[in-house]
Amino acid sequence: MHESSGKKALTMHRLLEYDIGIMGFKRNNENQLKTDLIIIDEASMIDIFLAHSLLEATNNQTHIVFIGDCDQLPSVGPGHFFADCITSEVFPITRLHEIFRQTGNSMIVTNAHRINKGEMPLFECATHDQDFIFIKEDNPENLEQHLKRSLFLIAQRYGIDPMRVQILVPMNRGLVGTQTLNPLLQNMLNGNKTNTLAYGSVTYRVNDRVMQLCNNYNKDVFNGDIGIINAINTEAKRITVLYEAKQVEYAIDEINEITLAYATTIHKSQGSEYAAVIIPLFMQHYVLLQRNLLYTAITRAKKLCILIGEPRAIACATKNNKSIQRNTCLSHFLKIL
Repeated sequence: MHESSGKKALTMHRLLEYDIGIMGFKRNNENQLKTDLIIIDEASMIDIFLAHSLLEATNNQTHIVFIGDCDQLPSVGPGHFFADCITSEVFPITRLHEIFRQTGNSMIVTNAHRINKGEMPLFECATHDQDFIFIKEDNPENLEQHLKRSLFLIAQRYGIDPMRVQILVPMNRGLVGTQTLNPLLQNMLNGNKTNTLAYGSVTYRVNDRVMQLCNNYNKDVFNGDIGIINAINTEAKRITVLYEAKQVEYAIDEINEITLAYATTIHKSQGSEYAAVIIPLFMQHYVLLQRNLLYTAITRAKKLCILIGEPRAIACATKNNKSIQRNTCLSHFLKIL
């Protein structure tokens, strides 16, 4: 946001000055924000409690613009704040239809719209220069060979560095989960074994891609931030991670705050974008196969999306729209105010 607008950008927790000592926000109805306009991006990720804290910390003269995609995954916490505000029709609503991330004939865009309508994505019209590729595979045990081909042949054919490709999966556990895929991808993409540090079941290497798993206000890094390990001190047992232009050091008792991030869950990817994504999807993911999950994964890709897996798993996700409905009362209350 800062790079795009030139304005200072903050997480909502930073804006509201979350204090771990009081386990709450310093900004509230007794210490409100003094600003004329607040723009909130990725508003679909806001749960009802965070929305309440934001509104409590703003006065009646403050304008708030919420920007988001209500077709993506809802907030992890309770409520459906952004979608409820839209369905209430109480507020001015602008829908954006022009695509800026891809060209107008992008198959990423076409298939995202099709999935949103409950229609199967199109596979048969993929061409050499198409930005959406489907690789049919019914056996999850064969995924490794498809990942190698996708990373080192297909992605490079499109001029994309394999290290800029993000693998997105529905869950952490299982044969096609992050816990299995990350060590496999680490060996594929990072051959540096001379400077390592073992922590639990993971051996971290210089040049590994890692993700911050929780908000750390002292270090100014937050849940979902992705960085690259640029130094490991084996004697002091410390890891240094580069996040954009900022270096963060982790002592041995803090390393549990990070994890390998060659593969991440689709939930963790929400709010991010990548040059290319690879999405393995199999029936072993059945519990989480939902339309908004697949839609969110596909729309993370800027230049290339590679979908690998079983057609029936894709069909199952496309047809399953049940999770979008949450039992909330906000829209009703807004209408009767």
